Amino acid sequence: ARVGGDSWEAEVPAGEALWRVEILDGEAVVRTADVEAAGFVWTAAMRAADLPSGPSGALSARVRQGSASWGWGAPAATGL
Repeated sequence: ARVGGDSWEAEVPAGEALWRVEILDGEAVVRTADVEAAGFVWTAAMRAADLPSGPSGALSARVRQGSASWGWGAPAATGL
């Protein structure tokens, strides 16, 4: 996201880099992670802790960009 992005005069500075990643088993959120890098790895150890009996529904992920001035944006979602 860009901060103060109304100007055409110069390059507008990038805003803070913060994302919220949610892993879902069906409709249930099984893991939430706030990350400052544009990447997240759901490791085998995390999966075992999050789904000790295995998934009960379709697995998916939601990602939202965060901002101190706006809050969390609309999610992008994908199946896993």
